[in-house]
Amino acid sequence: MTSVFKLTGLHCSSCKELIEEAATEVPGVEKANVNLKASVLTIEHGTAFHPESLMQAIVSLGAGYAVTPL
Repeated sequence: MTSVFKLTGLHCSSCKELIEEAATEVPGVEKANVNLKASVLTIEHGTAFHPESLMQAIVSLGAGYAVTPL
């Protein structure tokens, strides 16, 4: 399955890499890709995935990141 999320607080490619890494550590997430220009996170996940876990993982990174489902 695929889900898409809008990101805020992105500044550079380091932000992109940090968020992709954090997203792939969330249970159920198989792949994560951040489109820096569109500020969108697309993930591939299984049925064990809970969006709240993903949102919490990204917000906990600090730097003013926020994420909302599209």
